[in-house]
Amino acid sequence: MRKMGMRLLPMFIILLMLSSTMPISSPDAALSEVDQPSFVPANLKSYDLYLDSPNETISGDGSIVTKEPSGAHEEESAVGGLEFRSRELISDLTIYGSGSGGDKIELNIYLKFEGGDGSTADLTFTLQAGNADIASETKTLNDPCDGGGGFPPGGGDCSWTSNEIFFTIDEDGYQLSKGSQLRLTIDASIDCQGGGGIGGGGASCDVIVAYGDIESTDGTSRLELKANALAESTVKAHAPGSM
Repeated sequence: MRKMGMRLLPMFIILLMLSSTMPISSPDAALSEVDQPSFVPANLKSYDLYLDSPNETISGDGSIVTKEPSGAHEEESAVGGLEFRSRELISDLTIYGSGSGGDKIELNIYLKFEGGDGSTADLTFTLQAGNADIASETKTLNDPCDGGGGFPPGGGDCSWTSNEIFFTIDEDGYQLSKGSQLRLTIDASIDCQGGGGIGGGGASCDVIVAYGDIESTDGTSRLELKANALAESTVKAHAPGSM
């Protein structure tokens, strides 16, 4: 009986050594291998953020506000760049896209491209949080209208056209920090044909952006996004009409 025990002892030691090299499965290890779904809050509200007249309390060529403009029509050339800014945020704010996937912030903007036949314009739209880029998109215009030349711009037979730009952001949203400003920059470069001005942006060619209470249309230039709709959220905490 003692001899049998002595023979079984080496076999037991071998089995023990083999078992020590096998991977140990634990609930934590299994959970770490599972893809975690993206978290998007359920209490999001859609917001229209309008491009409006300049505000003396902030810098920029125009402002970004939550109240629909009802004052003056504004228009400026995008050649050389335009910048719209919100007020400084009084708390952190996470923004999301407005589409079904939650990753598209839409910009509806009214433009007028004046120039001769064959002229083209490239526009760069950049959405920023402070000095950090959130997303950037480009659009090419190749259907200029007859602006009539001369001064002021827009004196010819041209009408405003609505254009849609879609900024792609992470579906988990983008956090704007307290004290930062939401910014939108628009910059146009023109290949002007048919006797264009110096640098492609002279009297014969121009890309003009309309904002504020736009004339001859019921539309507005605006951003469409989603944000937290709780009472303590930044959008709710700001004064009406501000951002």
